[in-house]
Amino acid sequence: MACVLGKESPGTDLNPPFEIELVSIDGKSIKYSKNLEIKPDRPISEVTHTDMIMVPSSGYDINTIASYPKETLDWIKLHNQNGTKIAGICTGVFLLAEAGILNGKKATTHWALADWFQKKYPEIHLTPERMVTEDGNTCCSGGGSAGIDLCLHLIEGYCGQTITNRCAKILLLERGRDFQTPFTIFNYQKNHKDSEIIKAQ
Repeated sequence: MACVLGKESPGTDLNPPFEIELVSIDGKSIKYSKNLEIKPDRPISEVTHTDMIMVPSSGYDINTIASYPKETLDWIKLHNQNGTKIAGICTGVFLLAEAGILNGKKATTHWALADWFQKKYPEIHLTPERMVTEDGNTCCSGGGSAGIDLCLHLIEGYCGQTITNRCAKILLLERGRDFQTPFTIFNYQKNHKDSEIIKAQ
């Protein structure tokens, strides 16, 4: 939509503002779920320069999150060193963390995985209450739908507020969602020895 609106907006410097490619490790199709197959444009090895990389959610199974091929981690690290903006959505933020490019930076991820994330990556300044974070050339977002908030944030950075507001209005998207807090389910603290309290919990 930003590309469509960019063409319609006189005086814009970016025309089109984005050229989008889907890439995978080997360029082969990815069976993402029973009913969804993603067909990439090419393998990551062919992407030697890009302005931005967006890492989607990698699912919700913590047994598979954070086990990434070295080739992918090295590719992310190289682009980060070259100044590429790298954004992670939901559990995709774990890839950025595993590559080490969030160390010492502000980040967020899905609220339900925040405790596990913080224990695994204590050197990252996790702000799980935030919907979107940006620190240097890295951006993160909370749950899957927060990826939309991240997209609006990035569109505003590249295209300005006018096009971003028009995108939001045309696509019926709410702007100004800054916090995940209203969606958080209270996680009882059960790391204690009081058997009666545990029973009540």
